[in-house]
Amino acid sequence: MKTIDIRRTCGADFPAIKTILQTTGLAGDWFTQELFMTLLMRNEGFYFVATRNRAILGTIFSSHDGGYFGYIYKLGVLPKYQREGIGSALLQRVIREFKSIGIGWYFGHVDKDNSASLSILAKHGIRTQTRFLMVDN
Repeated sequence: MKTIDIRRTCGADFPAIKTILQTTGLAGDWFTQELFMTLLMRNEGFYFVATRNRAILGTIFSSHDGGYFGYIYKLGVLPKYQREGIGSALLQRVIREFKSIGIGWYFGHVDKDNSASLSILAKHGIRTQTRFLMVDN
């Protein structure tokens, strides 16, 4: 397995992250640099990128409520690099960060037909729940 590094996301990562999110169907034209910077500031320390030789291959966005639960809402890896453990490494980093601040309950927002995401989350103990419904406006 080739070595990857996981580091916190910075503003300069926007072009690579936008490419990853658009390539994997996780963002559209609405994902602007201004929006990205706002999200990054509001969720400081909980956005990460996976790199190899300084190239960004994957990203994860997460947040928390300050003490009770954590939320994983974007996990994307460039298709060429999928199935190399990059998504798992990103997810492990976020879980470690949650636990370091006392958050033991975390969940992900996943399309019900996204079997790859559901599988990777399950490998890390995050299971599909049928007792909850998602509601939105």
